[in-house]
Amino acid sequence: LTAGKATLTVAANNETREYGTANPTFTPMYNGFRNGEDISKINKTGDPSFSTLATITSDVDVYDITADVSALSSKNYQFAARSNKGTLTVGKATLTVAANDEVREYGEENPVFSPVYNGFRNGENLAAINMTGTPSFSTLGTKSADAGTYAIDANVSALSSRNYAFAPRANKGSLIITKALLTVTANDTSRNYGSQN
Repeated sequence: LTAGKATLTVAANNETREYGTANPTFTPMYNGFRNGEDISKINKTGDPSFSTLATITSDVDVYDITADVSALSSKNYQFAARSNKGTLTVGKATLTVAANDEVREYGEENPVFSPVYNGFRNGENLAAINMTGTPSFSTLGTKSADAGTYAIDANVSALSSRNYAFAPRANKGSLIITKALLTVTANDTSRNYGSQN
C-alpha cells in the first residue's frame, strides 16, 4: 500500500482597497486538511506568494489574486493553487466637495459659487478623472439676509466618475456678508447774514 500525499489547495483571502492606495499584504487560505490537522501541525516549509494585475493606478474593478505554491513543502501534503482564486476588489476613492469661500456686501446678489475638490489620487486632477455632472450650492445667505457668516452647502448628487465617489466636505465653504456702507451728508439750507445757523 502506497500512501501518497494529500493535496492542500491554496488561495489568497479576498481583499478590498480604495483606488489609488497600495495593495494590502495578501494572506493564504488552505483547504484540504486531513485528520483534523491545520497549518500548524503539518510541518510546512516555505510560504506561498501572491500576485495580481492590480497596481496602485488600476481602475476600480475586481482582480484575481494568483497563488504561487512552488516554495511549499510538507511530508504528507502536496500543494496546488486553488482554481477558485482569491479576489482583490478595488473600490472608489472619495472626493470631497465644498464651495470656495466668498465675500459680498449686504443687499447684493450672491456670487456664482465655485467648487473645490479634495482627495485626488495618483497625482490626478479634475481634468484627468472623466467626471460628469457639476455640483450645485445653496446657502441661507440670501440677498436680504443680515450681515454675518453663512455656510454654503454642496450637493454632489449629479457627479459621477469611474474611480471616484463624491461627498460634501464636512468643513463647508462660507459666505461672508459684510455691512453695506451708508454715506451721510447734510441737506442744503440757507440763512440771512447775522442769523443763527
